[in-house]
Amino acid sequence: MAQAANAQAMLSDSEAWIASPELAIEKLKRELRGKRSERTTRLIDQMELQLEELVMAATEDEAAAQAAAAKTSSVRSFTRKRPPESRGRKISSASTW
Repeated sequence: MAQAANAQAMLSDSEAWIASPELAIEKLKRELRGKRSERTTRLIDQMELQLEELVMAATEDEAAAQAAAAKTSSVRSFTRKRPPESRGRKISSASTW
C-alpha cells in the first residue's frame, strides 16, 4: 500500500513538471504569432524537446509504479481462535462464602 501511494505521489509530481513547460510553450507560441523571432522559435523548439523528455520520464515512472503495485501482495488478516471452554468447575463472579 505504501509503495502504491509513493508511486502515485511520484506520478502526480511528474504531471506537475509536465504541465509547467506545456504552459510556457503555449505562452511563447502566442507571443510568436505577434512577432516573428528566431530566438522565440529556438526557445519553443528547446522547450518542446524538454517536454518530450519529461513525458518519456513520466511514462517510465508510471510503468515502474504499476510494476511496484503489481509486486505488492495482500496479506490475510489474523483472526483469533476462541479460547477453549474450561472443562472443570466454572468460577462465578459472585462469591458464595
